[in-house]
Amino acid sequence: MIPGMTYQSLYRRLHDDPSFSNQAGLAGPLSGVAALELLTRFVGIPLAALDVPPIELSRQFPRNEVPEVARGVFGRELTRYRKWRNLLLDCLLVHTGSPVDADTIDALRRIWRLEFGSAQANRLTEISNLLPSPLGLKDLTRTSAIEIDAKLSGNKRQTFRAGLSVLDRLRDLKIVTDAGLLPTEKIGYLAKPSAHATAVPLPPQLEEYRAAAPERVKYGLPFVWRLAVTAGILRPAADVTPAMLVEPEILMRLRALRPADFGFRRPGVEAYRVYLKAIADDLVPGLLERLSHERDPAATAWSELRRRLREAGQHRAEQRLATVGACAARAKLKPEQLTSDWFADQQRQLRGSSVDGFLRGARMLDQLRGSGLLDPALLPAGPSGVPPALPRANKPKTAKPKKVGRNPCPTLTEVWTYFFEDLRKTGLEKSRVHRFYALKAVALRAGCRPNELDATLVDNARRMTNSQKANAISGAARLLDELRSVEDLRSYMPARPIGPLPDRRQSAPDLTGELAEETECALRLRGLSASGSRSTRIAVKAFAAVARGRDMGFASLSELLTYDFEQIDWGLVQAKVNRYKSSLRALRDFLFLAWTPDWTALQEAVVRAGVSSVDNPVSALLGYAQGRSPAELDLAWAVGVDRDLRRCSTHAPYGRADLALTFARNIARLDALHGIETVRATDLLPSLIGPIRM
Repeated sequence: MIPGMTYQSLYRRLHDDPSFSNQAGLAGPLSGVAALELLTRFVGIPLAALDVPPIELSRQFPRNEVPEVARGVFGRELTRYRKWRNLLLDCLLVHTGSPVDADTIDALRRIWRLEFGSAQANRLTEISNLLPSPLGLKDLTRTSAIEIDAKLSGNKRQTFRAGLSVLDRLRDLKIVTDAGLLPTEKIGYLAKPSAHATAVPLPPQLEEYRAAAPERVKYGLPFVWRLAVTAGILRPAADVTPAMLVEPEILMRLRALRPADFGFRRPGVEAYRVYLKAIADDLVPGLLERLSHERDPAATAWSELRRRLREAGQHRAEQRLATVGACAARAKLKPEQLTSDWFADQQRQLRGSSVDGFLRGARMLDQLRGSGLLDPALLPAGPSGVPPALPRANKPKTAKPKKVGRNPCPTLTEVWTYFFEDLRKTGLEKSRVHRFYALKAVALRAGCRPNELDATLVDNARRMTNSQKANAISGAARLLDELRSVEDLRSYMPARPIGPLPDRRQSAPDLTGELAEETECALRLRGLSASGSRSTRIAVKAFAAVARGRDMGFASLSELLTYDFEQIDWGLVQAKVNRYKSSLRALRDFLFLAWTPDWTALQEAVVRAGVSSVDNPVSALLGYAQGRSPAELDLAWAVGVDRDLRRCSTHAPYGRADLALTFARNIARLDALHGIETVRATDLLPSLIGPIRM
């Protein structure tokens, strides 16, 4: 398109196409028309005669300085000038469908803002600042991204990865790839520096296979590949294919590996074999099992015997052969190779419940030999030598004697029966009576009557059981003390009240070192109440304990919060885990904001002034600041954020009026800070912004 025609046709489009204003994010067509009229005033040329390409125009009107020709309107007020410049260049970009900024970062930021909103646009500037010179965004590949990521930590790593996500989304846009602003190849997800895929990266074809594979394969493939390379079974070449993993010889060599032999504490050998089986079954179903049987005739024979039993409907017989089959398979013996000497030798070696299972299996083999149900060639040639099971003696039922009154010399069990009878006569609710069953079980094991209970016995019993039963025992002990004044129960009461029992609750180890210092610093900066700080501190302690238990390395709070605490198995009660996650989520969102010295100083001043965290707008507004300092916030910025939050194209399908209302309340809270002398004295507050929407 000829430059003069570009500006003239844009002017007509603003007049004739009502939908264009929404595409360009304009409040209405008049603002775009006014921007073009100001442009003609600055350059002194009619639109039809203006022959400056849009990219050259962005150079003539730079972003960081008001040019001489525009100072008659804007003076040196950079904020108003940038608003006009952005409005003009936004219209030109939407109109031409091509980048209009000479600077690559500015061009990508503008495209992102118009396509996805302004929320993540700053990520592009942040990631460009993290790239080593002379590497640019155009030169960034997956390999270089992995190298850079490995050298970063904490907040910088999070910022870098967030920037990579923005770049990958931009690569989906035709305007970006056509203009050559970014290469078409996506960088994709980066594994953690401690991950197996980072230590030994997957070859390209394995990476492609992993991306499309089921979850059970995605999880285990990086470790299987790392172990294969570490063991020297496969070499880290670019042409390695998934099919190589299931070549029979390689697959059986992989199955024979034990991770511990190569210095891996986790996963264990069983988990590793689960990973390997998932990969093999996904590529060639049943291959691993078939190869195992081919190399182990005994396992094949036992598998065939079980199959024949299933076909004959003898599922119970199949189950009873489990222990015998496992012992024989370990000894590499087929069913027909079993002898009475082997059965006798196994009985001497086995211990515990395995003996019963083994004997049942031996007797079942004897029954099958005489049943004619199966081919004799599949069964032992002779009897097992195990004697038949003795028949159970049926004891004659005797009628229970009728109760004729209480025993004057009651047994221990009778005393507790009488106690429950008298307890119910008091009219005590059934739910409270049931509490004593846990206490009764403790007393019967100890050989104690109700009046012989004491605090030591009860507390020891709580420590030897699970938390549910321990809580029941504690409740019964408290209730027993409450019932001491009931006349009909006094004969059952211990000589002394049991009294308060020691607190059984356990807490995670206290925070130490850099983690403790960083946590306390973050809590002071947030300005939470005492209870809020305590809850957050407990959540950090709990997650740190969980992370240490899973060998997740970290030295600081920011490193700890980079781990995904949402998906990990905490091993705690779910209600408690949900509270911890909520506290950690709020702390992570606060810490990972783009804090600058000015924003930090303002936050500290507001906290020192005693403003509660609920009424403190600083962190909430920092999330929308788009690189501005606190003093640079103004009404034009606030209106832009408000419109972006309500825009349907940004927040489909109906916009986010709820977020816009919250933002407006925070603007009101920011204005209210002018009434606090100590905050106003910092000179960090902007001018009063006032209402956003009239």
